[in-house]
Amino acid sequence: MKKLLSVLLAGATAVTACAGLAACDDAGNSKELVIWCPSAAIAVYTKLGEEFVTTYKDGAYSDYTVKCIAHEEGNAETDLGVDLTQGADVYFTEGGQIDRLITKKYIQPLTGEYAKYATAVKADNTEAALPTITKGETVYAFPATADNTWFFWYDNTFFDDEDIVSFDKVFKKAQEANKHIAFAYDNGWYNTAWFMTAGCTMDYVDDNGTKKYKIDVDSEKGLAAAESLLSYVSKETGMLANGENPVIIGCDNATIPNGAKDGSVVAGFQGSWISSGLVEAGVSNIVPAAKAPKIKIGTEEKELVNFFTYKYAGVNPARKNVDIAMELAAFLTSEAGQAARFEATSSNPANKKVAASEAVTSSPIAQAIADRAAHGYSQLAQTADFWSSFETFGKNMRLAENPTTKDGLAEAIRLLQAGVLGDETPA
Repeated sequence: MKKLLSVLLAGATAVTACAGLAACDDAGNSKELVIWCPSAAIAVYTKLGEEFVTTYKDGAYSDYTVKCIAHEEGNAETDLGVDLTQGADVYFTEGGQIDRLITKKYIQPLTGEYAKYATAVKADNTEAALPTITKGETVYAFPATADNTWFFWYDNTFFDDEDIVSFDKVFKKAQEANKHIAFAYDNGWYNTAWFMTAGCTMDYVDDNGTKKYKIDVDSEKGLAAAESLLSYVSKETGMLANGENPVIIGCDNATIPNGAKDGSVVAGFQGSWISSGLVEAGVSNIVPAAKAPKIKIGTEEKELVNFFTYKYAGVNPARKNVDIAMELAAFLTSEAGQAARFEATSSNPANKKVAASEAVTSSPIAQAIADRAAHGYSQLAQTADFWSSFETFGKNMRLAENPTTKDGLAEAIRLLQAGVLGDETPA
């Protein structure tokens, strides 16, 4: 993978970069276009922004400035809600927020004079990227990547091909060698996979024209999932062979690169975005698995199922330059734009031509993501307390008073389901 400047900015939350001739720090500048983008891609979008205001359409926008601000895609809805007029002109977000962005009118629909962009979105991007952003005949956003998921990374000098077929084998080998596996067990984007793998549902459904929420983690299959997860992370069963520290440790973007560098971490579950961190850490022995290991639920080993969705660029309807922001969003997510982001960050493209290119199809990360897409659970809108409920459940797996008995787990998943539902009408 090519090492680019973006790795120097990874993890930043307040980094800005400017392109163009106008003063970047002029908050009242009506010729300024602001982009919220992930920190790992800020160098890419800064370069594309400079091209947009200098050479694109023979310099038609040369009197504009583009300012890129590192901003987590998962925070788009929350931060736009503080003051929409002060939000970015173009912002990157993930599929799970699209419904709420539409309901709250935080995103400009591609209709009327902007319908030409909708036509291009449908023609240029993979069909699977479209349902999330299409309501009726209206398209609301521009597909940017097809990689909003996570997969299995492993040390190919520690594990062999036979080991990584089964997570039980991975766990036991790490445990016996007193090594760690990184997994965000207290994060709903990750620990929900155990319930999805067991066959549980967690979705809004249409019930005779009424929107209701369906969740069945409080069930026998949910209990089997909880028992499986507890067996890996609890203090009683999930310790290293020397009786100290857990095999499974929490995970953020730096855990696997840093742990692999010092030899303490030999595997983990994370997304493509850690690739630049691995390069920066000088780690070459941590690689993505083309196929995730199977997870044992009860007595059966099952294909891992986890959230999968796309990432998108949206245009803020409350800003001064919506027309030009539309042009900018289309430019950033064009074939060339998606190819540039893939080259810089290994982010799988949604654009059909880029996705079919040799660079993408030969990428180990692309192969891992294809496996997740084949076993993915569509991450759409969730209830208000969905994420916090799964976070609490996950944290309780590691507490001294964790529910080690079957009765305790049954109560834990009952509380989990009730917490997720909140005031929603159950299906």
